[in-house]
Amino acid sequence: MKKSTFRVYMLSIVSILCVSISLTTVVANPHSTQIALPEGAKARLGKGGINAIAYSPDSSRLAVSSDLGIWMYDTDSGEELGLFVARYPHLDAHAAPVSIGDIAFSPDGNMIATAGYDDVIRLWDALTGEQKAILTGHESSVSCIAFSPDGRTLASTSYDSTVLLWEAAPTVETVQLAPRIETPTGKPTALLPNYPNPFNPETWIPYQLADAADVTVRIYAVNGILIRTLALGHQLAGAYQNRRLAAYWDGKNEIGEPVASGLYFYTLSAGRFTATRKMLIRK
Repeated sequence: MKKSTFRVYMLSIVSILCVSISLTTVVANPHSTQIALPEGAKARLGKGGINAIAYSPDSSRLAVSSDLGIWMYDTDSGEELGLFVARYPHLDAHAAPVSIGDIAFSPDGNMIATAGYDDVIRLWDALTGEQKAILTGHESSVSCIAFSPDGRTLASTSYDSTVLLWEAAPTVETVQLAPRIETPTGKPTALLPNYPNPFNPETWIPYQLADAADVTVRIYAVNGILIRTLALGHQLAGAYQNRRLAAYWDGKNEIGEPVASGLYFYTLSAGRFTATRKMLIRK
């Protein structure tokens, strides 16, 4: 009787282990193209945080933009064809990839345009993944891109409230790019809200200039003590809003010590213009 009970007990344990292993296999392979598909689904594609998708004009490939880059798939087999990785131009090849947002195929299927969260547009060879061009001009993250039906113009819009039209030849080999239209700014000199805010430990301080000027940002504690001076030098008229152009503060004082949590004030001086805003460090 004891042996029979023991045998049943052991069989129960083995069954539980088998189920556990089976479930672990599913969990450990969350990106498998076939495991645990919803009814009616053919495959599961993409890795990382998915931001956008686009079919090639002949429907043979599916491009999936993500926080890791662009995953390319064969739509018939679901086979992963490759990963196109974008990196910040000023960082080395070992730096983290740029997160890709919107994505579009050219009408002939030879080119892919992508909107990066680093404020630039990239053009890629759709077959090889070779990066053909980087388009700069927006002052904030690019939100949407689209080719014209003839493939000769690429339109882009951004959170900087502008639309840019770019000349683009229809084939990858003869790409020539130049901005065609940009919505006018006509903005007065202004100090804009820092971002992120609250922050820890770094933040960016955007501003815009109606005229060229020598620019300085000073950071003060709530008691009025000067914490840090950021001498930005002589700047031309324009908007300095993205992370490549805005003033940067690393949350440290003049001698390189991290400052304490709390409320701080930052003042922009540009020619005769002066303005002050507040920001919060939360650790």
